[in-house]
Amino acid sequence: MTPRRWDGSKLINVPDYMAFGYWTVTLGANLTRSYPLNSNSPQTVESYAQNLSMKGTYVKILLYVQVNSLDGNAVFVLRKNSQDTALSITVPAGASGNFSAEGDMSATESDLVDFQIRTGGAGGTARFAPVLLFRKGE
Repeated sequence: MTPRRWDGSKLINVPDYMAFGYWTVTLGANLTRSYPLNSNSPQTVESYAQNLSMKGTYVKILLYVQVNSLDGNAVFVLRKNSQDTALSITVPAGASGNFSAEGDMSATESDLVDFQIRTGGAGGTARFAPVLLFRKGE
């Protein structure tokens, strides 16, 4: 049965939370930057970027790369408690467009999460917009 509103129209099922940003990042060789899920302020110390999660499941990361002059691969990854998760995207040197990764990363209110970017090569600039889909738990 399709859920309906009081007026009979269909409800749309959407994730309870999405974090997003549109940032210009300049990265040098072999650098790592961590970002809070609610900010575009890069941190060199991961603990400064970590946020407490809500209880639920992170299910998908979408990444739009508008401009990419990086001369090495870039890895965009959701991290939980300072560990990589399956929600990770590797963008080849110079590649642009849409990228995505799916997985189920459960989280509780005590888990620390952040978004991390790592690059190889000699540097360059990338402009990207990440969207993280989250389903709130009970």
